[in-house]
Amino acid sequence: MDATSSEPHRQSVLSHPTHTFTADELLDLTRSSRLNNKLADFGTAAAVDGFRAEIIQPYALRVPEVILGAEWGPSADIWNLGCLIFELLNGRWFLVSRGGPTWTPEASHLAHMPAMAQETFDPVYFGNA
Repeated sequence: MDATSSEPHRQSVLSHPTHTFTADELLDLTRSSRLNNKLADFGTAAAVDGFRAEIIQPYALRVPEVILGAEWGPSADIWNLGCLIFELLNGRWFLVSRGGPTWTPEASHLAHMPAMAQETFDPVYFGNA
């Protein structure tokens, strides 16, 4: 319940955005004193120098090193945050990976990353994983 109201807030989870905000609208929202944002982690938490689970990220947000089975670190969380910010600002998934008759969803995911990130990935990196 809100401290200033006797009625509980209605909460819902949307699978599709109902509105895509412009940058100006987002700025106006952040200035609102009634805005109450929460960013939640629905994955696994681990100490930086502790145990690491094999699956650390939602599939749609997975970093290349996790898909390739290479070593990963705290930068994986930065990738996730960047993907989430993209999705919140654009109202769509950062990457949509689909398998096909001759490729896996993982191959599709990796193939689309450079274009979506507007970066080039060193082929040597993929060869070492």
